[in-house]
Amino acid sequence: GPGLFELIYGSTPDIAGQDKANPLVTRLSVAMLLRYGLHEENAARIIESAVLETLNKGFRKGDIFLAGKVQKN
Repeated sequence: GPGLFELIYGSTPDIAGQDKANPLVTRLSVAMLLRYGLHEENAARIIESAVLETLNKGFRKGDIFLAGKVQKN
């Protein structure tokens, strides 16, 4: 049947307009939709690879910030 793919923390209306939401989480939700909802494994892996590349370059939002990484707010 149909599935529902949403960010683990929901739509986050409490932080709307504050530039705090992590866009990588949205992309990973899309990867889950592609893999489990549409059975598009290759497309899901492409998205996951792009997210990993972004993290490996050191880019982080405040919710997953690590010392020595680049924080983008």
